[in-house]
Amino acid sequence: MLTKLFWQRQQSRWVHYLHYWRLVFNDHFIIALFFMAGAMAYSYDQLLPQVNTQPWWRMVLIGWVTLAMQVGRWALFVEQPDPVVLLPLTSQIKQYLKPASYYSASLGLIMTLALTVIALPLALTIMKISPLTMVVIGLTVVILKLNWLVWEKQRFLNFTKNTRLINFVQWGMTLVVAATMWMGWSLMALVLSLILLLTGQYLNSRGSFDWPAAIAYEQARTESIYRFFNLFTDVPQVQGRVKRRAWADGIIKYLAHQDGQWGYLYARGFVRGSDTSGLVVRLTLILAIITFFIPINWLQTVVLALSLYVIVSQLGPEYHQFDNKVFTYLYPLEAKQRQNAYLSLTRRVLWPVAIILLLATVMSSNLVLNVFIIVIEGELLVHWYLPMRVFKEK
Repeated sequence: MLTKLFWQRQQSRWVHYLHYWRLVFNDHFIIALFFMAGAMAYSYDQLLPQVNTQPWWRMVLIGWVTLAMQVGRWALFVEQPDPVVLLPLTSQIKQYLKPASYYSASLGLIMTLALTVIALPLALTIMKISPLTMVVIGLTVVILKLNWLVWEKQRFLNFTKNTRLINFVQWGMTLVVAATMWMGWSLMALVLSLILLLTGQYLNSRGSFDWPAAIAYEQARTESIYRFFNLFTDVPQVQGRVKRRAWADGIIKYLAHQDGQWGYLYARGFVRGSDTSGLVVRLTLILAIITFFIPINWLQTVVLALSLYVIVSQLGPEYHQFDNKVFTYLYPLEAKQRQNAYLSLTRRVLWPVAIILLLATVMSSNLVLNVFIIVIEGELLVHWYLPMRVFKEK
């Protein structure tokens, strides 16, 4: 019964997720992903011949595998009414957790092994790896991921939870095993990962299922998925939280620097309104990464200029965000003050964005040209494009 219930919930949840996957992975996004993946693969291929046998390259492999282990966690699909409805079946909960473990381990291993395979060309470049050693490394990665999931299970079991110990094993001991593996002692790494796995299973056998902890765990996992979807489309399940963010005070002070009442309103509206500010941050990071991996200098310059235009054009609606607020019409302030405050905001947003984009081209031979183009384009966008587009819209 519980096994069937798990698979029913899994199928229902995936049908629900499919609606958002179609919106996220549309034609334009897929094309952008192909270009980005191609640029990264080309840059990776160009990097490998320049790699030497210096020890710090092994540190890159160690860090990569450690991070790869953190990808993929338990999917429980438990719901709020379960502690009441399924309480009489708590003694049979293993029938529910067994398919959950198979499902979670399968997805986790697929993602972790895929990330590990990406690192193999680098490993083969800096190390001599025999076929037998390759098999041992593969087994170690599999067992290490299973060990991560076994220790993660303790987060929803109701014996005394030692969160520090769990984090130490998932991060610290994973780092130790990865270091042992990539430093040439792959067999020792395999034995160590087996010891950790058996220890975690022994500790788990002493605990029973904790319904409140499991529900909180599943809600956190589901919320992280919805927040990913919310980066691209509106998700009703994602609700805002009221939380004091003292670190944003400095950003507001920077954006509203001596621009009066309108400057304060625009700065606070930009920071607190996650739509525009979040979009600007995401576009900046994504376009900076894409620009960094473009190997052709002239094409990199073109993408750089287009990136700045795309990001700045997202700031247009910010000017009208207070049009429906009746009290703004009662302010004894001239329209020119409002326009100046808006342009000041866009300028103070534009230049940090421009610096981040320029850092992505720091290895380019056209760096000086890129700086010149960005400065000229930035001034044209602020003093000509935005006033022409925004101030005449209404």
